[in-house]
Amino acid sequence: MKIYITNTKGFEEYDEKLNKILSLCNTCQNKSYTNKGRNFQRLVGEGLTRFALYKDFNIDFFIPFKYTQKGKPYIEKDVYFNMSHSGDYVACAVGLQPVGIDIEILRQVNLNIAHRFFHPDETTFLNNSLNKTEDFFKLWTMKESYLKCIGKGLTLPLNSFIVNPTNLSVYDTQKNKLNFKFVINKYENIIITTCEKIFLNNY
Repeated sequence: MKIYITNTKGFEEYDEKLNKILSLCNTCQNKSYTNKGRNFQRLVGEGLTRFALYKDFNIDFFIPFKYTQKGKPYIEKDVYFNMSHSGDYVACAVGLQPVGIDIEILRQVNLNIAHRFFHPDETTFLNNSLNKTEDFFKLWTMKESYLKCIGKGLTLPLNSFIVNPTNLSVYDTQKNKLNFKFVINKYENIIITTCEKIFLNNY
């Protein structure tokens, strides 16, 4: 698995060119892309992902993306990808196993969110943390990347599974460890977390 990240600041002037290029891919979701806010980041994210697929797997840049019922894009090849954005940053992950990625800018956050939505084991971890803001986003990005890896998005309750930033693992509520691998990276003021499905017959 490889991760790609870019800062979109200054990219707005290329919005029209990106739109024209990606319109050749026949992905209907491109029609709603503009250079404003999150839609522009999605546009850059798709371009970055297509570049990564071409660079690492020699996949045609213009291959059509298909979408699951939950809106997760995929291609009809044994290659997986996912993308994320936060602030001016856009990131994607590509690999040979199902993968999810989440990127978040470190910022002040209402920690009551964790007490409302996280599993009690996770809130205990956060309560004992010496760096609550950073550890909150470690928890959040692990949860988000896991949900994206399995294709559920935020449709699955956040307290229906448990993530552990200490051993980089995920468990069901019965404390059974699930077969996923996490990597957490901190770069300047951002946290980037990937989740990759582990197939036991690969070991």
